[in-house]
Amino acid sequence: AGKGDAAKGPGEAGVVMVSGRFDQYKIGRAIETEKKANVTWKKHEGVTEYLFNEGKKGAGALAFIDDDTLVMGSQAAVESVVTARVQGKPGLKSNAGLIALLERVKPGSTFWMVGDQSLLAKLPTQMPAPGAGPASSASIQLPALQSLVVTGDLDPALSVEAIGEARDEAAAKNLADIVRGFFALAQLQAGQKPELKELTSAVSVVTETNKVRVSARFSYELLESLHPKRTATAPLSQSVH
Repeated sequence: AGKGDAAKGPGEAGVVMVSGRFDQYKIGRAIETEKKANVTWKKHEGVTEYLFNEGKKGAGALAFIDDDTLVMGSQAAVESVVTARVQGKPGLKSNAGLIALLERVKPGSTFWMVGDQSLLAKLPTQMPAPGAGPASSASIQLPALQSLVVTGDLDPALSVEAIGEARDEAAAKNLADIVRGFFALAQLQAGQKPELKELTSAVSVVTETNKVRVSARFSYELLESLHPKRTATAPLSQSVH
């Protein structure tokens, strides 16, 4: 989770928050006595903050913000979370737009992701045209998304659903056509790799006014069939004298 600042680079973009039952004393001692960790620690807003590779590029930090939550990320991001918690600043619930997206996540999903314009504005706006060679400059302009909700499950099969909200109905239709074009290209390769036909047939792309819904369901047998087959190694011959 997090609110990124493009000027500060991707290292400032987010934090990982872990919820559970922790023995803070034992974990703290384990970190402090790990000789190879290059770790230092200090107090920030009264909270112990562990710093990894302090002063170096890509330095990380870890802190317990209460008895059952720890936060990890860059030093600046972790300190921002700690400060917000200690000073009682408004959190995610104050972001009505993001809360509305969270409410669209399927209950019980194994994994999920939501993004609003602040995240999606950083995505590429162009991509190579289907079938274009490495030296080709042909590209496709991607319609800008207003929001994106991705949910998925792992059992009994890998199923994923992505719903992207475009600016208007025409932009949604354009995006859906682009996605279908890439799957159509994969279908053309099915003669050389039959598994691709089954893979592409497991994906559906539909539009709903200004939204594009991409749904896919893959069996693990199908995913396994896409892996390169291992060639059997001939046993070494042995001779008896």
